Amino acid sequence: MGTAYGSDTVDLISARLTAALAAEPGLESRAARQLLLRRVCRRLDRPLYVVEYDIGYQWFVALVQMLAAESGGFSALSAAVEDLQPRSRLAATVADLAGTAASVGPGAGSCISCGAADAVSTAAEDPGGPGSSGGHPSAAVDGGAPESLRDGESREFARVFGRGAVAMRVLRDAGLPSERIPSIEGDAETFWVEISRLLGHGLLIDGRRRVLAAAAARFPANAVFAAGLL
Repeated sequence: MGTAYGSDTVDLISARLTAALAAEPGLESRAARQLLLRRVCRRLDRPLYVVEYDIGYQWFVALVQMLAAESGGFSALSAAVEDLQPRSRLAATVADLAGTAASVGPGAGSCISCGAADAVSTAAEDPGGPGSSGGHPSAAVDGGAPESLRDGESREFARVFGRGAVAMRVLRDAGLPSERIPSIEGDAETFWVEISRLLGHGLLIDGRRRVLAAAAARFPANAVFAAGLL
């Protein structure tokens, strides 16, 4: 007799995938997470853009959510983990969960995606969750000196997002709380030039790349946003 899988099952698969990845010491650094993402993209044969979060757990939640919406996304994740950690316990765990997700059948992806989206919201609202330290974002965040947007990038942000509600939304997507988005007088180009200047002064950890990733997630075919992440 076959096993019946309900929405509770696929939500559990999503949570277990996220927890397994976030608990792996070898994936703690941003460099390791980006390597994993590149391997996943190679397996899918297309680029994906995941916004970087101060708390690594949130990044894995976002990755799981994105792959849940991709045909073959979890299989690509399993193959990528096997590439990086052959015959490891993590590789076996991810392969098992990916196989279980595949057996759920049509409709499972949307349930997993919904569960992951809820987890992203919860993790963002509760910095004391997995991957945090004492209720504050982890101080062990990789990245060099703060970077400003390039001139062409600032102009593209002004052209695509303007300076209104959509601009505010992409900054929030990048991890900048609404109350920290500065009030800037002037047109869209002035707004983004000033945002660029503030990113260069450290307005947001890994700010340039995070803002570009948030923009690329909305406009994946935009060559300027994609090139800025290379």
